[in-house]
Amino acid sequence: MNRPTKYRVSRMVGLSGVLSNRDIGGPMPWIVAVMTCLAMLGLAAALTLAPAAASLSGQISGRATIQIVEPDVTARRAAVAAVRNAVRDQPYVMDLRTVPESELAGMASQWLGEGVSETGLPLPALVDVDLVPGDSGAGLARLRSVVSQSVPAARVIAHADWLGPVAGLIRLIGGIAAIIALLLVLAAAAVAMVSARAALAAQRPTIDVLHMVGATDVQIARLFQRRTARDVLAGVALGGVFALAIVLGVAWQMQGVVSGLVGDAPAPLHFLWLLLVPPLVLAVAVVTARIAVLRALRRMP
Repeated sequence: MNRPTKYRVSRMVGLSGVLSNRDIGGPMPWIVAVMTCLAMLGLAAALTLAPAAASLSGQISGRATIQIVEPDVTARRAAVAAVRNAVRDQPYVMDLRTVPESELAGMASQWLGEGVSETGLPLPALVDVDLVPGDSGAGLARLRSVVSQSVPAARVIAHADWLGPVAGLIRLIGGIAAIIALLLVLAAAAVAMVSARAALAAQRPTIDVLHMVGATDVQIARLFQRRTARDVLAGVALGGVFALAIVLGVAWQMQGVVSGLVGDAPAPLHFLWLLLVPPLVLAVAVVTARIAVLRALRRMP
């Protein structure tokens, strides 16, 4: 039997024996679909949280609030004027803003109720300060020194002291989401590998026939690779559609959400990275399954 005849026979037997078998199919496309969907959602979370953490860090960097607690209204206003006069012309101060009393009363009413002004509860005076970028650490130290000299009872609160951990937590969660997405891609490849090796073991008699008629390990592995690619493609397509639907639905809902912490929503172009997940899962799964099948074939007697 010459080589072309051997190849035709092996291909014929392979198509009738291996490709008609459902061992490689079964639950694998559904498992791959779930993992692809979760991987895309994890990547979407990372793409959303990374700009949010950067935006929050940019907003709190070099910003501070001077708090003046004084029950007497006249003395409190005098202290605010003294602080403004001492800080206004400092070279490390870029902007200065006194929070209006009406705005403070509005913020307090959100927590204490509408009757906060009737109770006579004294509210602190707040002065927001924006420091010159690039030297916020030294500028904050000098600001505290100047404020303590002008109004000893005033406190300088750096926004980074109480919002910095929030930005770090957002950044950490985004990193964890990205790592989980990568692990899910690898898990999908492992599922394809295990499924291909199980199908290889189930098709041992057919493989022996293929070897007898002259088929090589590479030709046999190609048959399993083709079938694995078909099943994985169905899984990534299904999981990708579900993930994109979920991401678009969440993005549509987030358009009406206004938050001073996260700033603007991430650009829609950032989510184009999500379209790389299904081809990545397909490529990694097919290559892993091919390598696993070839290694198993070489160990066969």
